[in-house]
Amino acid sequence: FADWQRTYGKVWRAAIDAGVMCVMPGHIALPDYQGYAAHPVDAPPATLDAKLLNGLLRQELGFDGLIISDATAMIGLTSRVPTAQRAGAVINAGCDVYLFPDTLADYEYLLDAVKNGQLPEARVWDAARRVLELKARLNLYIDPFGPKPSAAESSSYQQAAQTVADKSMTMLRGAAQLPLALQPDSRVLTVTLGAVSQFSYLRPQPELAAFDEALQQRGFQVEHLLNPGDEELLAKSGEADVVFLNLLMLPYMVMGSIDNLVGHLGHWRWRSLFMDHPRVCYTAFGNPYVLHELPHLPYLLATYSESVVSQRAAVKAWLGEIAAEGDCPVQMPAVRIQPLAA
Repeated sequence: FADWQRTYGKVWRAAIDAGVMCVMPGHIALPDYQGYAAHPVDAPPATLDAKLLNGLLRQELGFDGLIISDATAMIGLTSRVPTAQRAGAVINAGCDVYLFPDTLADYEYLLDAVKNGQLPEARVWDAARRVLELKARLNLYIDPFGPKPSAAESSSYQQAAQTVADKSMTMLRGAAQLPLALQPDSRVLTVTLGAVSQFSYLRPQPELAAFDEALQQRGFQVEHLLNPGDEELLAKSGEADVVFLNLLMLPYMVMGSIDNLVGHLGHWRWRSLFMDHPRVCYTAFGNPYVLHELPHLPYLLATYSESVVSQRAAVKAWLGEIAAEGDCPVQMPAVRIQPLAA
């Protein structure tokens, strides 16, 4: 615990002293503080331990704001408490908000916990008070969303966002080949290779439509493929003057490697399509860490985001309309695979 105080504890104190309003404890433990140093595997997660939430967080660190549990469907919690007891145990431990409940069922479970004495009613009132206090501090009772921005403000925000996106474009390889020399009626194939999101129920998987629209606005004939197989990719790319292979692997989507793209073991031809087509432009939308697995790609642009402004900026970068001179925060691999000389 002494090591924790010198490191993480120092950060926590600084954040609390700065006035942080909410804290989300994870389903993880601090065994030494909890008295489980000899058997750390037995230590309960913070979301179930009043000693961590009330003793450490509130009393020792002085936090008086709202405590929101981590997602309650996670195994760190569900493996420790039966479903019918879970909501009551989390609130009783000191969390004020039970995140992602099964609303109707968990409401009944909370009522039962109060009725049978497992959850003091005073604890429920205390949690409700803290929720209302936070809403009051944020003036949510007056206008939850605040004033609607004016047309001028919206335009200004969009211009600022586009400027940021333009300046963030990073041409990692192939800058000497820019700009792409395309005629207004050039045939363009765009291919979105997207990882399947484990959170697709919260946010639909984007298809980079703004990228295609930006190309169409410049007079190009655009055809689009989403996660194609090798045969379809090869057939369509042979009909195109240029192929844009857009790698869509965002941080929230999935953990893993570049193999998550497309998802079929044999559909890897996109990695070496540049060997069969004279103009293949690879763009990494989102997670730049995938670049470590692609040391062989000859032309590679990093955008760090799939936002509409980033898609438009990527088109401008490939066509030489802006300088793609951003700084990549990820160190590129030293290994470079080169085709054999003819």
